[in-house]
Amino acid sequence: MRLISYDCEVFAYDWLVTLKDKETGVYTCIWNDNEALKMALSDDCIYVGFNSKHYDQYIIKAIAAGFAPEEIKKVNDFIIAGGQGWQCPLLDGIYFRFSNVDIRDDTQQGLSLKAIEGHLGMSVKESSVPFDIDRPLTPEEKPRRSFTANMTLIPPRD
Repeated sequence: MRLISYDCEVFAYDWLVTLKDKETGVYTCIWNDNEALKMALSDDCIYVGFNSKHYDQYIIKAIAAGFAPEEIKKVNDFIIAGGQGWQCPLLDGIYFRFSNVDIRDDTQQGLSLKAIEGHLGMSVKESSVPFDIDRPLTPEEKPRRSFTANMTLIPPRD
């Protein structure tokens, strides 16, 4: 099984999923293309994220279910407001198989990804685009890949 680290970013009219194959080091960035994401996912991979158990896996589920960016934003907002992804009414009745591992489970409770990156001496990069922007992003505003997950935190598989 291959390990793929991943992260999701959601804006009002856009979404981004960044995947990094730990074996090859290749990044795949998918903007607003549900079919491309479904084609990139494989049952032969384990997807590893930070806080993915509570957030990212539900964004992936909404994308794989064919939701429009505005609907994905509603799932995002439900979770950000404190809701549990598995209780999101928009996702009710949708079955989705996804091998997800959340590395946050193996960290000190309450420690953020940015704090971990800082403690490791890694550069902490954040998007200059606010997540509450109320229009589609311009090409210049779309980052090459996710800013919130440093994909190097997960060591290569031996």
